[in-house]
Amino acid sequence: MIKVVVFFQENGKPFTSETFCGLFKQVAYCLTGKACNPQLIRDMAIAHLMSSRTSSADSRGTS
Repeated sequence: MIKVVVFFQENGKPFTSETFCGLFKQVAYCLTGKACNPQLIRDMAIAHLMSSRTSSADSRGTS
């Protein structure tokens, strides 16, 4: 089986889930000044989609 790698670290090695998560946390902290991780972003996106779906269903009068 051939393993395709799209993203590489600065040292030339492919990203692992741990190194990618670490990079994500570092960049998110630099941009927002708050601790954040990919799972938190996923949870926020899901909550937003669920609430927007609920509010659009309420506006149509259906559930």
